[in-house]
Amino acid sequence: MTRYLSPEEIGDGKGSPSRIYSDQFFRDNLGMIIKKKEIDVLDFGCGSGYIREILADLGYTVNYTGLDVKKHKHFDDYSKFCPSEFVKGEAETVVLNKKFDVIVSMCALEHIKYDHQAVGNLSRFKKPDTIEINMIPAKMSFPLYLSHGYRRYNEKDLRSMFGPDVIIYRIGGWFSFLLHFFFITIPQRILGLYEDLAGIYYKLLKKSVFLNSLFSFPAVMYITVNRDFGHYLSFKEKVKGKIDQIWLSFKLKYFETKKRYFVYFHLPKTAGTAIKYYSRKRGVTNRLLTLPHYCNIFNTKFKGKVVSFGTVRNPLTWYLSLYKFKMESKEKGYNRMNNNSFSDFIDDLVLFKNGPEGIKKWHQPLKADSAPVWIADNYHNNFGFYTNNFFYYFGNGSTVEIARMENLEEDLKRIFEGEIDLRIERKINTSEPVKLADYYTPEMIKAIKEKDKRIFERFYPEDL
Repeated sequence: MTRYLSPEEIGDGKGSPSRIYSDQFFRDNLGMIIKKKEIDVLDFGCGSGYIREILADLGYTVNYTGLDVKKHKHFDDYSKFCPSEFVKGEAETVVLNKKFDVIVSMCALEHIKYDHQAVGNLSRFKKPDTIEINMIPAKMSFPLYLSHGYRRYNEKDLRSMFGPDVIIYRIGGWFSFLLHFFFITIPQRILGLYEDLAGIYYKLLKKSVFLNSLFSFPAVMYITVNRDFGHYLSFKEKVKGKIDQIWLSFKLKYFETKKRYFVYFHLPKTAGTAIKYYSRKRGVTNRLLTLPHYCNIFNTKFKGKVVSFGTVRNPLTWYLSLYKFKMESKEKGYNRMNNNSFSDFIDDLVLFKNGPEGIKKWHQPLKADSAPVWIADNYHNNFGFYTNNFFYYFGNGSTVEIARMENLEEDLKRIFEGEIDLRIERKINTSEPVKLADYYTPEMIKAIKEKDKRIFERFYPEDL
C-alpha cells in the first residue's frame, strides 16, 4: 500500500526539505507506530544518530545501538539522550549479540552496496513484533542529489526488498522539490557555494506544506513501515465527510465566497452535546458542521475559509465524567460497569495494566470501526486514554482551534470571531473539585498528570 503523507505543519529546523519533512514524520507519527515505552533500537547507517533526540523528546526510554562503517564526529553528542553503543561494521555482514524492538535507517540504504543482503542480514536481529522504519530517496531525487550513493528507489524496488505488505509513504511534493533544486542543488552541489541557507528559504519551506498537498508529484522521499497505523474512518463516516466536503466546496466557490464555515470534531465528554444542541437552537447549523472525528477528513485547500475546532476539558474531570457515564448510562447499546471500581477504571484506561482488553471491556458492546477499538489496538502506553483520544480526534492538534470546556463560551467567541453567536445558557458540568477527592487517590492524580502531561502542559499548565 502506498500513501501520500503530508504533515499538518513543519517545525523549525535546518536542512533540506526531505530531511525536515522526514523529521516531522517521525515526531508526528512515532507515538502511534511504536507503542512500547522501553525500546532497544538499532539504527543502521546511523551517522550522528540524531534520532536519539527525537525519541527522547517523545518520552521513550531507549537502549540505542548505532551501526556504521565509521563513527561520525558528532555521534557522542547525542549520547546524552540515552545509553548508546557504536558498532563499527557493514550491515551486510555484521553479527550482533541482541535483538531489537525497532530497526531504523535514515537515508542509509542507498549508500550500502548490497542493500538486499543488508536487509536480510539485519532481519536476524528482529523480535516477532519488531518495528522497521526506513527513510529512502526516490528516483525523482536524482536531479536534487546528483551522484550521491549507489542508487535511488521506486515502489517496486521497495516491495521487492521489504515484501509486498510493506506500507510506503511518499513525502514532499513539487514545491519543496523546486526549493531544494534552486536553494541547495544549484548553489551548493553544482557551484560549491556552501553558505547558510537564507531566511526566505525556511519561510518558503513552511509554506510548502499546503502547496505540496495540492501538487504532491514528485515526492522525492519514501518512508517504509512494516506495520500499518493511522486513523480509520468507517464507510459511513467517509461518505458523509466526502459529501460535506463537496457541498461545502461548491458553496464556498460559487455562492458564499466571503463567509467562513466552522467544523466541530466532537471528542466525547467535552460538552459536544451542548454545542450541538445550542447550534440547533440558535439556527446556526448551516454554518457549523459536526463530524465524528479526525480533522484531516477536510482538505487543506479550505484553509482560511473553514475553521476546524474541538473541545477539551481538564483530564481529572474528563476521566471522572467518562467513568460515571459508564457506570450510570441508560442509553441503548451501552453496558453498565457497576461491578468495577474507579480504581479498576484508572488501571485499565490510564495505567494500561490489562492491555487492549482492559480498554475494550469498558466499551461493550464493541463496534468494529469505533474509536475505542482503534485506540485499544493502537494504544501508546506512554500516554493515558485521554491523550490517545486527543491524537485520534485531532491528530497532533496543530490545525485545530481548541476550546476549553471550563470557559467554553469565551473560547467559542474567540474561535467564531463574532461570526456565530453560540451562547451556552446552562452551566456545563465540569465535576466540582470537591468531588474529585471522593474518587481520586494522590497516586491516581500523579499517574494522570504523568500520562496526560501533554494535555496539561498545553491547556491546563496551572494544574501541573
